[in-house]
Amino acid sequence: MKIFAHRGVFDYYPENSYESFGYALSQGFSIETDLRLTLDGDFVIIHDDNLLRLCGKDIPVKCLTLAKLEQYRYVDNERKKTPYRLNSFRRYCELLDNASLEFEMALHLKVDSQTEEGLYKISNYFKEFDLYRKAFVLGLTFQAATVMRKVDPEVRIALMISDYKFESTIYLWEEVKDFRFEIMWAAEYKKLYSKDWINEMRDTGRTFYAVSPDVHKEPHLLHPLAYMGYEKTWDDLICWGVDGICTDLSSNLKRKIGS
Repeated sequence: MKIFAHRGVFDYYPENSYESFGYALSQGFSIETDLRLTLDGDFVIIHDDNLLRLCGKDIPVKCLTLAKLEQYRYVDNERKKTPYRLNSFRRYCELLDNASLEFEMALHLKVDSQTEEGLYKISNYFKEFDLYRKAFVLGLTFQAATVMRKVDPEVRIALMISDYKFESTIYLWEEVKDFRFEIMWAAEYKKLYSKDWINEMRDTGRTFYAVSPDVHKEPHLLHPLAYMGYEKTWDDLICWGVDGICTDLSSNLKRKIGS
């Protein structure tokens, strides 16, 4: 079973930083990360659409070129220093050259970057770095997924499935079950996971990855088991034979699987 380190391993390093990715790879984890288009049409690795939370600057990501974004440093309040900087997607692709065959990267293309320009740019990176076996595109809208199929049919697509449509890129299973996509990225809002449901999903022949409750700590997404009880969900998901789990607590999950 694969363990996806959500935004890398940020026990020791800031989220989505190059260092957090390097550490995740050294521990044998796969990675979930976020892509956003820059002003000059390239990709920077960042979850937010604004630099305020991570870098202390109230500037939209889309208003800056990649070269300018790479000059910004993380405001690392816990460590009282700012040694880590924003990075391009290209730099991460170069890091993946030495990744094992078991590794996968879930590339969450944020909704405002799911333009034709963004989809073609994704395809270009897949071709240049031969990412077809190492990566898949996550969180596309149904419309963007349809265009992606035409732009590059070889890029694997993971649609996000939940029990509640809390974002525009989240779907109910009934809405997308007939669409051609390779990977289910299940994100439970309150109560989605069950043995019967997961068996039904796996019977479709798709790869099945599940997001752990601990990932959803934001007030509008607060999962009932976000802080306590998520380990029972891990036990259930492992028992039910999911292909992988995405979590903020990748090291803890690794210890549980190994115990």
